[in-house]
Amino acid sequence: MAGNTEDALNEFMGDNPRASEWRALRLSLTDRLRALVNQREQESDLSVLAGLSRQINTLQQQIDALGIEEVVSKFVEDSVRVTIAKPDLGDEELDD
Repeated sequence: MAGNTEDALNEFMGDNPRASEWRALRLSLTDRLRALVNQREQESDLSVLAGLSRQINTLQQQIDALGIEEVVSKFVEDSVRVTIAKPDLGDEELDD
């Protein structure tokens, strides 16, 4: 069943990244964000501070977007899993 589920997920998701891939990207950018924030805290040059602040804002927007993609992909993956795990009711549904 697990193999069938993975095959169905691969077919359904196509070339779109899985939630775990979105999460890895998001965590990588979060590490980069922390480094930039630390760098900004150590900086005293106003022009460098302005550039770092712009980079931090852009990075935060990217992290937010990746978080949304992660949640959407997780929802889709969970929906596929639930659909596959549901017993096939077939004609039994009509008898009720």
